[in-house]
Amino acid sequence: MQREHDILPFMEAACTGGEDLSLPNYFGIEPPPLPPLWTDKYRPHFAKKTKHFVLRKFKKGADARKKWRTLTKDGKQKPPPVEEGEQDMMLTMTCKDFLEPERMAEVLYDNMVRCSSRYPDKNSGKSDCDAALAAAKEVCKSSGDAPCSFTSASGSDNSKKQEL
Repeated sequence: MQREHDILPFMEAACTGGEDLSLPNYFGIEPPPLPPLWTDKYRPHFAKKTKHFVLRKFKKGADARKKWRTLTKDGKQKPPPVEEGEQDMMLTMTCKDFLEPERMAEVLYDNMVRCSSRYPDKNSGKSDCDAALAAAKEVCKSSGDAPCSFTSASGSDNSKKQEL
C-alpha cells in the first residue's frame, strides 16, 4: 500500500460479499450481493441490560456458515436461515450507512504510516500499533455524533462483545 488510493477499493467493497451466483438476474435486475465476509465472524445481539446492540463472535452455526460460504463460490448455496439472513441484512445495511470509504481510507493510511514510522523494522516484534483499530476509533461516530464506544465485556458465554 503506497497511497490512500490503494486502500480505497477495499473500503468500497467492505460492505458487500460479491455477486450472488445462485440467482439469475430477472428482467435485467441483478440479485442483491452476498453479505460481506466479515459477517461470517460477527453477529448482532441485543443486550437487554444496556438496551443496545452489540457484536458477538459468531459461534453457534459458524461451521454451517463456513460450508455455506464455500458453496457461494459456485452459486450452489441455499438462502441462509431467516434469522441469519435478517442479521446479515442488518449488518450490511448498517455498514453502508456508516462507512465513508474515502474518509476511512485516508485515516487508515495515515495510521499505517504512523505505525510504520514508529516501528520501521518489521521484525522487531513490536505489535502494539494497530492501524485499523486506531482508524476505527478516529472515524466511528455513534448516534448524536458521539464517538463510538470500543469497550469489551464478557458475556455469559465468555464471548467478546463490541458495543455499537
